[in-house]
Amino acid sequence: MLILFVYTLIENLEQMNQIQQDVVEAERRCMMYIKRYNKLQSDYHNLIGITAELVDSLESCINGSPVRYHVDLSAQCQFSH
Repeated sequence: MLILFVYTLIENLEQMNQIQQDVVEAERRCMMYIKRYNKLQSDYHNLIGITAELVDSLESCINGSPVRYHVDLSAQCQFSH
């Protein structure tokens, strides 16, 4: 009876260790996905800003007004893959 108890205890400890490893791996993946999401959100906001500036410039051109500012898109278009 004691041997069975010890065997069960060892088995439970091994399962707990595996679960702990799984949790650590899940947390690592979660942090990676959070970083990817934050980068994607930043890129999205940059694109929205660029789009707004382009629409304003197009609207000015259509209305016959000169474009009054220079937009440096190269600084804003540094998106990573």
